[in-house]
Order: sequence, then C-alpha cells, then structure tokens
Amino acid sequence: MRILVAEDDIDIANLHKLILESRGHTVVLALDGQKCLDSYRQTKDPFDAVVLDYKMPKLNGIQVAKEIIRLNAEQRVLIATAVLKETLADCIKDIGRIVEMIQKPFEPESLVQLVEDKTILAKLRKLNANIKETISGAHVPSENEVEKLLRQLKNIQKPGTI
Repeated sequence: MRILVAEDDIDIANLHKLILESRGHTVVLALDGQKCLDSYRQTKDPFDAVVLDYKMPKLNGIQVAKEIIRLNAEQRVLIATAVLKETLADCIKDIGRIVEMIQKPFEPESLVQLVEDKTILAKLRKLNANIKETISGAHVPSENEVEKLLRQLKNIQKPGTI
C-alpha cells in the first residue's frame, strides 16, 4: 500500500514510517498539514490511505482531510487524535462525514492493524450514508449524537485501534 503520513513530531513520524515499511508499505512523510496537501496534490500514484495528526502546524488534520476529500471523495483518511469526541464532532461539522480515527497514544501495531483492514471503508460508507439522514449539514451534532456515532465507529474498527 502507498500511505501518506502527516505528523509534526519527527520521532513519531519516523516510527510510523518504520513500522509501516516493515510490513511492505510505501510511506511518504509530511511534517505539517500544508506539506501533506502539497505531497497529495503532487503525487502521480494515488495513496491507499492518508494518516493525519489532528493537531499540526499550518493546517490541522481536519482542514487537510476536508481538502483531500474535496479533491478525492473516495480517499481513505485516518486521523490520529487524543480527543476522539471533539475530532468526530469537527469532522461532522466541517467535512460533513466521519473519517477513521485512532486514539493517541497508540501502539504502532494498532496503526498497522487499522491501515491494513480493508473492510472498514465499506462499513464507514454505510455509516456516513446514515449520517445524512440523521444530521443535516447545518446541524451541529449534540454530545449524545457524537457519542452514539463514536460507538458506531468503534464497532466498525477493530478493538484496540480506537
């Protein structure tokens, strides 16, 4: 798989790269949100997944995800975050859909497990289709709605990855 990883902590970025490449994946690193978008726009070969840190310089993970999804609505995006509910609420409000998430801190193997699970994307599409029925674009989801959606996302992803 080709994976674009955006992480502003160079040690964590290199750890992600090392563990993913040890599994045979090709990894492109970006150390901030703007460099991630530049790499995404300039690539000739599509990425199988884009892994974004939630809090980065220049552009945060939500801003980058929104632009990447605007460029390619089918792109698989994963956000690494310490604040799941806030990130999920921001995704719904700013992007209009849910993206995959992994809660920081996490073991590198959890990232590998999540990235390599190709069944998640189809399940996530169904969940996002249901969101359009439940939450209108102008509606800011309530805390109860966010908690319910977070439980559904956790059910889609394997235990230990979120």
